[in-house]
Amino acid sequence: MFPHKPESVEELQKILFGDAKTYSGDYSDHNWDTEIIAKIVWNNLEAQDPCSLDAITEAVASGWVEGAPDWSCPDTRDKKEFQRLITELEESNKKFAKAHAKQFVDLNPGVVFSFVYSDDDGDMFSDMEHGPLFDRLPHLQVSHH
Repeated sequence: MFPHKPESVEELQKILFGDAKTYSGDYSDHNWDTEIIAKIVWNNLEAQDPCSLDAITEAVASGWVEGAPDWSCPDTRDKKEFQRLITELEESNKKFAKAHAKQFVDLNPGVVFSFVYSDDDGDMFSDMEHGPLFDRLPHLQVSHH
């Protein structure tokens, strides 16, 4: 959650990293230049509008977030019972996602943007995905694996 939409790469770099000149994540031994990381995030931010509450809810429902209930696969071989339980889990997940997203927005005034970084794109993006990139901001991290 940004307090406002940053107006420049330099402002974004300051928001994300303070005065730090290097950034290191949890998955590589690299120390990345914060200006390079800020430019990547800036390009992603510039390509989107702030997220609506519905978009945040959908993002939360699409994966796993800290505090989410433990969803486990129903243990049944009966097809009808399995489908009933899956439908029940999906509805429960939607309710959780809606409440979680609303609570996040209510507690954190500002604007939300969505960023997706992946291990599949190399060490730097892996460090961006798993590292402390947004730790200086209130944020939701949705895992898809």
